[in-house]
Amino acid sequence: MTSPMQSMFNLDSKVALVSGGSRGLGFDMARALGQAGARVVITARKVDELQEATSQLRSEGVAVTALASDLADIDSLRELVTGILEGHGQIDVLVNNAGVTWAAPAEEITPKAWQRVVDVNLTGTLFFLDLPNRDERRAIWNLYLEAFDLDRDQNLPSDESWTGAEIRSCCRLAALLDLPLTEAARNIVPVAVTANESVDRL
Repeated sequence: MTSPMQSMFNLDSKVALVSGGSRGLGFDMARALGQAGARVVITARKVDELQEATSQLRSEGVAVTALASDLADIDSLRELVTGILEGHGQIDVLVNNAGVTWAAPAEEITPKAWQRVVDVNLTGTLFFLDLPNRDERRAIWNLYLEAFDLDRDQNLPSDESWTGAEIRSCCRLAALLDLPLTEAARNIVPVAVTANESVDRL
């Protein structure tokens, strides 16, 4: 029997990516997302820890795969996202959990150690949300045009500053209301625009 809590957080058919998912809070969040029905992808740098976490989660009934990556390496992040899209076709939930720090007084932190903190905690987090380039956006359009059974020959709206989330929302709205994509796009506000507006107000 499904509890009210389980119904509220039903993630069936969703794909969740958890960085730093091999241990600690990341592992616990991966478990919770899996228990809610999501197909979970965990990522971290250490392959052995990923393998151990994957075995444990699978023994608990979680549908999980693991892909090694380094948040400080932008090319590694792009390969990670590409691998997930090729394997699962989508990413619905992102838990930007991974982070590093040094338990030392400020005067003892070396420039190299500090750069690692910045690369993982700031740069890596930002580029997980990086805007796709033109070819990547075209690939995402094709993915969701097929998923929502839409006409591939119709005109596409201007998608500058769009992420995959906006493209998916546009396709979903077009399918739901039987609208051309260009009409549905009038109701889509890119997250990059709203984020910039928030920053401007600070």
